[in-house]
Amino acid sequence: MTDDEGLLEIEVTESDGRRTIRPRGEIDIHTCGSLEKALTEGTGDVVLDLGEVSFIDSSGLRALLIGRDAVSNAGGQFELVNPSTVVRRLLQITGLEEKFGLQTEGAAM
Repeated sequence: MTDDEGLLEIEVTESDGRRTIRPRGEIDIHTCGSLEKALTEGTGDVVLDLGEVSFIDSSGLRALLIGRDAVSNAGGQFELVNPSTVVRRLLQITGLEEKFGLQTEGAAM
């Protein structure tokens, strides 16, 4: 799945009822709909690997929250793994690291 503007590619694989979603590129107002769709379609557990995200803004963060809630409301487990530096920084700034099950690194900012 590729966004129209080519700024975000999303790889989705499925194994044993568990979807792994790997976006690559920028998650912003123009591309967040593609990620939100990938997160909210289907059932079961979701692993979201954000290791190759080069940019994320508040609309991207909103897509993560909507996806997490959709998976949880459908009875699945949501796991965010391998956050890139920019993703981890946004989660730290917004105080959402714990909500996504990530440990805070180092001292408080």
